[in-house]
Amino acid sequence: MKSIKIIKPYKLYLTILFIIIVIYMSVSYFTSVSDTDIIKNNLFGIPDRRLYNALLDITGNKELYVDDFINYTDINLNNKRIHSLKGMEKLNLSNVETLHLYDNDISRISSSNFKSLTNLKSIDLTINNIHKIKDNTFSQMKNLSYINLNANGIKSIGTNAFYGADKLSILDLQQNNIKELNISPIPSLEVLKISYTNKIRDIKHISLDSFPNLKELEIGYNLIENINPDSFKSTPYLKRLVLSGNKLNNIPDHAFQFLGNLEELYLSNCNLNSIENNAFYNLNMLRVLDVSDNQLKYLPDLKNHKFLYYSVSKTSNTDFRGNFLTEEILRESLPDRFFLNYSWIEEQIAEQKKDIIKNQ
Repeated sequence: MKSIKIIKPYKLYLTILFIIIVIYMSVSYFTSVSDTDIIKNNLFGIPDRRLYNALLDITGNKELYVDDFINYTDINLNNKRIHSLKGMEKLNLSNVETLHLYDNDISRISSSNFKSLTNLKSIDLTINNIHKIKDNTFSQMKNLSYINLNANGIKSIGTNAFYGADKLSILDLQQNNIKELNISPIPSLEVLKISYTNKIRDIKHISLDSFPNLKELEIGYNLIENINPDSFKSTPYLKRLVLSGNKLNNIPDHAFQFLGNLEELYLSNCNLNSIENNAFYNLNMLRVLDVSDNQLKYLPDLKNHKFLYYSVSKTSNTDFRGNFLTEEILRESLPDRFFLNYSWIEEQIAEQKKDIIKNQ
């Protein structure tokens, strides 16, 4: 009678364990490739066909994988007619620092769209159709320093829209339909651009106290009709101020008294009729003054203003063209040194509004 060979328990255990490991690895491999790594162009992946195809074009692959962009620092999706960013968070974008979305048809953005962009530093959303920026939209982007939302038709911005973007330095909101900008503090912000087609009627409709370290402010071509001595009280570090294209009519005394660090001031095309004698009080660091294309017939006495001493070698930085100023008025108002530059003074006189001058 033949004896039955009995497999020892520990050998049986090892055999079963080996089989289980092989099966698990095989299933894991095929599952990860088909179900986890591949992102489809559907509701569960990236629904927007144009976004999906644009991403495929960048990779050169026939299918989109989670880690396709693991080594990318810059992604260019300009001019792709993209409607939605939904599903982008499924990609591993942890190393992307710059995202270009210029000239698309994006109408909505949310924090979930940017969830995987943890290291993003710059995003350009110029020329889209984003009419509203909701609270916490950029809260996932702790390293973001530059946001461009130019030309979107934005009408409203949530108070906490930029909450969490603790390194934001430059914010471009030009060419929108913004009537007021009242947002929570962004101490890191140094440049704010809100010129052109926006509808700001008063400086107080911008919460300037939220930007205590602001160095450049562009609010030209809005609907601002006046400024007062306290308008810029909360921005003492401003170096560049653009007010061109508003309807100011008059610059009052001490209008910029808190801007002792200001280096550039642009007041062109503001329909200015007058500038008070002490309007430029405390602007001792000013290098550039542009009051061109206004209705000025007279100037305040600027002979002793300190900023003009810095302008002597670069009179081109001081512009009075396009007003109703005669040579006599300029000589009465400006230091004699300005008239050593014959080409500058000739240009200033030649480009005045001569029809009024003739009648003076």
